Amino acid sequence: MSDIVIDTPASATTIEAELNYLEFTGERPVSYQYEPPPGVPKRSGVYRPHRVRIANARVAPPPGALSLDRNGFELHRHASALSDFSDAA
Repeated sequence: MSDIVIDTPASATTIEAELNYLEFTGERPVSYQYEPPPGVPKRSGVYRPHRVRIANARVAPPPGALSLDRNGFELHRHASALSDFSDAA
């Protein structure tokens, strides 16, 4: 467990990062969760890094706010019953 405790939320509204995206090759990528047939690789597909801007939706939500239907998730405030995250008990 990490000893790092963050007392204040990040204030940056956006950052740039490199994320790997699956490149379209015309073939369906596969990832076997078990031993594949002989001569077949366990994973296929080509990933390429792309530099993207990532926004902190807690600080600057997108226009129209976040929607489960549009964005696939929503952010909600929730009070935790846990008061000391560094307490192992």
